[in-house]
Amino acid sequence: MNKKTFFIIAGIILLIGGIATAAFFITQANNASNEQVTVQRGDIVQEVSASGSVEAKQSVELAFEKSGKISAVHVGVGKQVSVGQTLLTLDTNDLQIKLNNQRLALEKAKLILSKVEPKTNAEDDLKKAYEDGFNTVSNAFLDLPTIISGLDDILNSWRHSPYLSDQELRFIGDTAREYHDTVARAYYATDENFDKLLKRYKVFTRNSSPEELESMLNDTYTLSKQFSDTIKDTHNLVDYVENKKDESQREPEIDRDQAVLDTYTEEVNTHLAELLKIKDIIKYSREGITDNTFDISNTRINIQQAELDIQDTLNQIDNREIKSPINGIITEVNAKVGEIVGQDKIVVSLATGGALQIKLNVVEDNIVNVRVGQEARITFDSIDKEEFLGKVVAIDPAETIIGGAVYYQTTILFEKKDELIRSGMTANVWIKTAVSKNALSVPASAVQNKNGKKIVLVLKGEEIVEKEVETGIKNDIGMIEITSGLSEGEQIILGNMQ
Repeated sequence: MNKKTFFIIAGIILLIGGIATAAFFITQANNASNEQVTVQRGDIVQEVSASGSVEAKQSVELAFEKSGKISAVHVGVGKQVSVGQTLLTLDTNDLQIKLNNQRLALEKAKLILSKVEPKTNAEDDLKKAYEDGFNTVSNAFLDLPTIISGLDDILNSWRHSPYLSDQELRFIGDTAREYHDTVARAYYATDENFDKLLKRYKVFTRNSSPEELESMLNDTYTLSKQFSDTIKDTHNLVDYVENKKDESQREPEIDRDQAVLDTYTEEVNTHLAELLKIKDIIKYSREGITDNTFDISNTRINIQQAELDIQDTLNQIDNREIKSPINGIITEVNAKVGEIVGQDKIVVSLATGGALQIKLNVVEDNIVNVRVGQEARITFDSIDKEEFLGKVVAIDPAETIIGGAVYYQTTILFEKKDELIRSGMTANVWIKTAVSKNALSVPASAVQNKNGKKIVLVLKGEEIVEKEVETGIKNDIGMIEITSGLSEGEQIILGNMQ
């Protein structure tokens, strides 16, 4: 072999070696760029997740029989209540006035009955009634100046708008101004009549004639009735403004004015009742002087009717209260003081304190895998490191539309009661929809779709080859079952073949 031939052969060998070396390093580089995982065996659990709230399996929803204004809320969410306990109350001012009038009617009927027998002291009764009448008028004029002054303060305060910002006035201004105009008209008319009667009262004495006394009684009663109507109109204005304010924006002046108006209402109603009583006593006492003959039968009928009317009104007052029909726990209160609620609106809900359940909204893509009887595991954000068990007990056949998406309400019943779990808590639920025991699995990202087939890249020595596979269920951590095409222990590549 000559030198020329030798160098040619040596060059060829070096070239082949270089190509092999380069190929090796390229392969290694490709392998290094793709993560390798091992095909493993184990249990694969497929789950559907959703969140929902805990509620009592047995609960009661309560509403008023009649519409009205909430005057008191006696309970809050989570409070334990007993049978017969009052939960919410509607305003009963109108019924209380009605009841007072009915009781006066009963007293009148009894007074009439007591005069059936001839009386020799009718003159004394009338004299005493006149004396009591003077005192009753005087008592009214002790309070009326304070009330008219207080109404003026409230009216002027509203005129300066302590309750409402300029923006709020623009929003509710028209209706509020209508209320205010009504109050203003009523106030000025009442104030004018008060000034006129006050001048007469200043010269009114115990020695005034019976005619003047009776005139003062009648006019004071009429004026007090006008005061009552004005107070009611003012209350409507304040209540309207309060109802238009957000809870966080409520002004203390509103609560103060409402309390003052409630006091005025009570005072005026008391004067009205007393004035009416004296008027009637005078009337019947005067009649008794000349004629003490009354129809006993009719009077007794009137008494019986008055007693029936009183009982009916008491029943109506009782119906303006919601009382608990069970021993349980308050789960929801949908009303606040001052709110007008309609007939049959659910205002309070109670739970019996027995078994608890969870209501879930499962999206339509997942509901096809959910079945009654499937197991569920449950956690709570408020209960650390605790997991609870339950079962699917019901799936609503009708859909629920939320934000344009279709959901199906699913009910989970707890396997056992636990003192840590409370009604109203938010629960995280995983429903076990399928299980594959001792199954082969790989990361779902390892399975690629190619020409309508499912492909996995398998490492064979230093080569990467494609293998067609068939898959099963997938769990919530991204592992998918391999039903055919791979063997346990094989190395697969997470990535595309170069």
